[in-house]
Amino acid sequence: MANAAIVVMWGAHIPGRELKSLELFQEGMQFFAKLKEKGEIESVETVILRNPGADLVGFNIIRGDREKLLKVQNSPEARRFDFRSGLLFHNFRTVEAFIGDGLQQMMTEWATVAKELG
Repeated sequence: MANAAIVVMWGAHIPGRELKSLELFQEGMQFFAKLKEKGEIESVETVILRNPGADLVGFNIIRGDREKLLKVQNSPEARRFDFRSGLLFHNFRTVEAFIGDGLQQMMTEWATVAKELG
């Protein structure tokens, strides 16, 4: 069961790069499908926002085991994808997220530190 996620977010495409951004989006979907097939991720959910602002147009939630996700995120293929995305979309970013058992572990650690600080 997934204990972590990577959230990949992007804003509006850079003007003049519409076709390249669409191609990259499709490549990303294929990349995620391969990762799922190989068991490196558990699932991916893609969300496109209706009436978005320029800051956030859509995002992917990639769920899986934290160690596997970190390995994927630090792979040369994923880094290349991130570099390309940053050149085609405004506000492109990826962030680590806590879900499932990982969320409970993170909150327990946070509570311990909060108690230490009073």
